[in-house]
Amino acid sequence: MSKHQKALQKLCATPTPSSLKWDELKAILLHFGYVLVKGSGSRRKFYHEGKDAMIICHE
Repeated sequence: MSKHQKALQKLCATPTPSSLKWDELKAILLHFGYVLVKGSGSRRKFYHEGKDAMIICHE
């Protein structure tokens, strides 16, 4: 099983485990075509142009 598959499995678990690392989440979203847009402070936005979707989270 690849790193992406393991991280995706963690992300899809209910509840999402606290062991999911920021780098894993970032890698998953970038893999699915999102672009990282840095906000102020620790705020990060992931934007997907094709879907016109935005995910906002804190690092």
